[in-house]
Amino acid sequence: TTSASLAHGVRPTGSDPGDVGISPIPSPAPQGGGEKEADYALFAAAYDVTPAGNWEGKTILNRLGRLELGAEAEERQLAELRAKLLARRATRIRPGWDDKVLADWNGLTIAALAAAATVHRRPDWLAAAERAFRFVAEEMTIDGRLRHSSRLGRAEAPATAGDYANMTRAAIRLHQATLDARYLEQACVWTEILDRHYWRQDIGGYAQSADDTADVIVRLASGHDEAAPNANGIMISNLVWLSLLTGEDAYRARAEAILAAFSGDIAANLAGHTGLLAAAIDLLAPQQVAIVGAAGPGGAALVEALHSVSLPGALEYVIDAASAEGLGPSLTGKSAIDGRSAAYVCLGPQCSSPVTSKEQFATQLHVLRCLSGAGSTRVAYRIRESQEET
Repeated sequence: TTSASLAHGVRPTGSDPGDVGISPIPSPAPQGGGEKEADYALFAAAYDVTPAGNWEGKTILNRLGRLELGAEAEERQLAELRAKLLARRATRIRPGWDDKVLADWNGLTIAALAAAATVHRRPDWLAAAERAFRFVAEEMTIDGRLRHSSRLGRAEAPATAGDYANMTRAAIRLHQATLDARYLEQACVWTEILDRHYWRQDIGGYAQSADDTADVIVRLASGHDEAAPNANGIMISNLVWLSLLTGEDAYRARAEAILAAFSGDIAANLAGHTGLLAAAIDLLAPQQVAIVGAAGPGGAALVEALHSVSLPGALEYVIDAASAEGLGPSLTGKSAIDGRSAAYVCLGPQCSSPVTSKEQFATQLHVLRCLSGAGSTRVAYRIRESQEET
């Protein structure tokens, strides 16, 4: 089979070799049987190719209707056919490629990578998260202030509140994964910049743009989610975590001020403010879990129990050393018990007695998850109280 025979069944948009359209469209399938028709039938079935198309008369190659892989021989043949189609596509002009580096989206990805690396024991993922963090913190920072985007060595556009909020979350997640105090220090620095340049003293909440951004006519301060979670919701959780990790009550007070500022908006449109709602649970029922002496006897079993439960709003620390002293007020006093790894489960300032049994720890984690769910009821009451006060 040649590349031309496959392209007879799935050909690029338009007939001009310079056409930059990237959506293949179907043409009549090969007729008369043989290898060409068999190739077309296999590829069409796998990638949703039909004469009528699957999007506005065109075909967007996809495997959404068949997510599982086929037999080894079939997948090998599909790989060969994809290579032929790619070779045919390479004869035409490529479309433009948006390769900007965005601070806020990198922050989202770094935080997710750091958490996933810990759960799945993937040091390569953690290394990638740290490299990306260094790039944003160093190459996308001018005079101590973040920039929103970077391309070809040029950092452009002043940062938005979302850039700072998501990179602050990334710093906190990396602190959890590495115990490197520099990440916590950077989170505090970025939060201070947010408070100084983005906080709306008149109505409360963080504005999207800084007070010294020159080309902004109106500084918007909204709480609703868009393509990414809203910065105010992200910052409520960040501030709660910073309060726990540093012992500074000012962080928690600022988180409460954000929720109060947007309580009316939340009540009027719940679906548009899910980020704030989720963060409010972190504020009203903050969770922290620590395993101390994880490198010692029983540690592996406790870590396995922790990573078997999803606690998205919790601070989770796995500490190999026998003591957590020096890692912050919320971890002070926590240590291994009689030479065995010990687990601590905390809701707000109250912590359970340390346990060394995997079964006891698993039970406490499930109770903690239920208590965080109960926090949603407290959120509803707090929103109602805020409305009545105003």
